[in-house]
Parts: sequence; structure tokens; C-alpha cells
Amino acid sequence: MNFPTVRMRRLRRTAALRDMLNQVNVQPSQLIYPIFVDENIKKPVQIEAMPGYSRLPTNQVVEEGKQALAQGARAWIDEKAIIREILTGIKRAGADLIITYLAKDIKSWLNQP
Repeated sequence: MNFPTVRMRRLRRTAALRDMLNQVNVQPSQLIYPIFVDENIKKPVQIEAMPGYSRLPTNQVVEEGKQALAQGARAWIDEKAIIREILTGIKRAGADLIITYLAKDIKSWLNQP
């Protein structure tokens, strides 16, 4: 029999090796889409320690989010939870008033049972 039919177990003789080689199930709730924001910059700055990632100015964060959704992240992003977390963070930081384009949506969510 060939490999796809038979899974070789020679590396799984001890419990420690079996635990180390166990298959891991990744759930959508465990995924992250890292966005690094820097309020003090005007254009993206490459993060040297993380090739392919940049610190973004605040005016480009929305566009980055739109690109993530277009790439298929919509299937696992919980938009309401993200917005709730952002607003909670703003409030904890000391804001007395939060003005957002999402005010109508948030109001409708608060009125839902």
C-alpha cells in the first residue's frame, strides 16, 4: 500500500511523540488578521522583523479591512464583535462621546433581543 492509504506510525511510538504529532483543528474563531496602526505616520512603514507586514496610517485601516473582506475573511469575521470591542476600548481609554459612521447599525443591534 502507498502513503495516502497507509499512515506510517513509526514516529508515534511514545505518548510524548504522539502528543507532539497530533493533528490540530483550527477553528475560524482562532484566526487573526493582523493590522498594525500608527497614528504618527502618513504612509505605510515596513515592519523589518515581519516581512510582508507594514504599520499603516489611520486613514488606510478601513481600506485594509475592505481588502481582507474581499479576500474571503467575511466568512469568519464577526463584524459585530469587532465593532463592540473597538468601541469598548475607546470608552475604556476615556472617551465621553464616540462618533461613528456605524451609529445607526449599532443602535439597531442594541434594540435586538
